[in-house]
Amino acid sequence: MDGVLDHLRVSMDSSSAAELAAFDPTLPVQPHPEQGLLARPLRCLSKIDCDNLNKMPRTVSTASGRQQLTYIHQVLQHPDRARYWRRTFKNVINVVDHGEVYRNPPDPRYTVDAAESEENVYKNRYTNIIPFDRNRVPLVNMHYDYINASFISMPLSNSTERDCAYIATQGPTKESILDFWRMVYQREVNLILCLSQLVESGRPKVDQYWIDNGSFLVPLDDGSQIQVTHVATETPDRPGELLTSFRRHIESGRRYKENDQVAMAFLQLGGITLRMFDLEYQSAQGTARAQVWQLASSAWPDHGVIAIDSLLAMIELSRFINVSIRNPLVVHCSAGCGRTGTFIAVDFLTRYLEDGLRFPEFDAHPDLVAAVVADLRRQRVQMVQALQQFQLVYESVARYLELIGIK
Repeated sequence: MDGVLDHLRVSMDSSSAAELAAFDPTLPVQPHPEQGLLARPLRCLSKIDCDNLNKMPRTVSTASGRQQLTYIHQVLQHPDRARYWRRTFKNVINVVDHGEVYRNPPDPRYTVDAAESEENVYKNRYTNIIPFDRNRVPLVNMHYDYINASFISMPLSNSTERDCAYIATQGPTKESILDFWRMVYQREVNLILCLSQLVESGRPKVDQYWIDNGSFLVPLDDGSQIQVTHVATETPDRPGELLTSFRRHIESGRRYKENDQVAMAFLQLGGITLRMFDLEYQSAQGTARAQVWQLASSAWPDHGVIAIDSLLAMIELSRFINVSIRNPLVVHCSAGCGRTGTFIAVDFLTRYLEDGLRFPEFDAHPDLVAAVVADLRRQRVQMVQALQQFQLVYESVARYLELIGIK
């Protein structure tokens, strides 16, 4: 990582080294508020205007943001960083998992009654990766409202109404495919991130939840239905309108011109497949239609890491498609925690540091990465599951900020 954030380079004195070794991410996080979203008709999405996206130069606008960038840089430059990562990741697990989520007697914030009920347990792909009751995603107007999915709020916000920016969910099973599309419809989702292949190392990881070049019906309890149709596929080798627009956006956008590495990095889309789906809601009152994109990656191994530039390219493409955080981004791998949590952590951290978002709790954390991962694990179990993935978050954040020329 030589040359990363050179403008923020500071010497690692003895007090900084001691702070790195002693970090303890223990700040409390407010429980997720009850979600009250109602089902509503799908709406058509406007055509992406790539010429008006992301034209403004980026700066770190707060003193705390600059300090946090410096700290991340110090971690990456520290000769004993591998030991620091191991200790800090273990500390996050001890504080959150053993100290809160799995403690005895149980903490009421982390009940999983719905997921473990007899009528729902068969819907879980893995028995140990299940949503907490307080922030699970309920299906609307359905007699059986359970799906293995969690609302994920902006980490560490002190707002009483924390924005639901993401939905982290397991890879659909054959029992939950219809529920998955009900959730996508009801939560007005524009983009699905699929970070797992259907089969990995000979083991099924995700059941295919679409019909290639075909359609199927998803019934709702009120007599209405949703027709899901796969209408188009794009790959880097066979780009369509969206990938062509994205390439033009990267190659010509003023945001990227200060660093000639940016276009090369943000176009590292090997292993990416884009699928477009048409969703038609059909009821006695009429119909409504919307487009939903799926961005699928075959380049990220289970419990492992993806190439940094490939991850950042995927994040940049996802923002190009899903231009508003008001539409939650559905992210899944197989269990919906390891690769899913890593993607969400990097996406959020780069948004925060790039845009100068301001949350008071951040100022108390010297290590913003560890604090965010701890918060995510308070929202869904085992988010950022492996030490390699924890390390990837640090390296990806630093690489992203280097590429876009944060000042």
